[in-house]
Amino acid sequence: GTDEEDIGQLVKAARDLGAPVAGLHYHLGSQIREIIGIRNNADLAVDSAIRIRDRTGVSLRTVNLGGGSGLPHHPEHPPELHPDALADVSGQAVSRLSLAVGEPVDGQIEVGRYLYAPAGVFLCRVVDVKRSRGQGFVITDCGITGFARPAVRWGEWHPVWKLGEAPRYDAGDTFDIVGPTCMPGDLIASQVRLNTPREGDVLVVGLTGAYGYSMSLLDWGSPERRVAEIVV
Repeated sequence: GTDEEDIGQLVKAARDLGAPVAGLHYHLGSQIREIIGIRNNADLAVDSAIRIRDRTGVSLRTVNLGGGSGLPHHPEHPPELHPDALADVSGQAVSRLSLAVGEPVDGQIEVGRYLYAPAGVFLCRVVDVKRSRGQGFVITDCGITGFARPAVRWGEWHPVWKLGEAPRYDAGDTFDIVGPTCMPGDLIASQVRLNTPREGDVLVVGLTGAYGYSMSLLDWGSPERRVAEIVV
């Protein structure tokens, strides 16, 4: 990314090389679960694009407003944003930009994670259940070598349930779901409620269709087998 005040230098460098600049691409946030946040970011991008055009004369044939459309990962999160609301907010922003620059602007938004995360799950098998210092742990055969997103700095809580059962958030005992390695950060989910998990059970981690396989530490710790990715 580039600070707005430095865009002029990049535009000049591109022109010196004979490379046309056709627009701007913004990224202003991620996992935004309220439509007001999407609207605010779209307005910020439009205001910035107008300033940059006035200062540099750059073409705004295309402006990507970025993404950030969030998904509810937990019952306490607000409901999923409706596509019509996303389209309405983005359309208004692009219309305002087109009016300001006096010509049609090709507006774009990014909804990759919004679409792909619900399309995938991560499956792992329970190899042990134990308690340590009062905390319950479910040890699985594959943690960060198959799904590392919860363990990274910007990771977040993912729903976990037993295969064959409906997801529940109010039944059973509370466990941390971990992988088999020695690293304390080999964590899939914390404070998950499961009804009597046992060795051999298969756990389902939801909303993993984005940033799943491609983000994971597939060979960390020299696992006996690399986790498989199945695309249907």
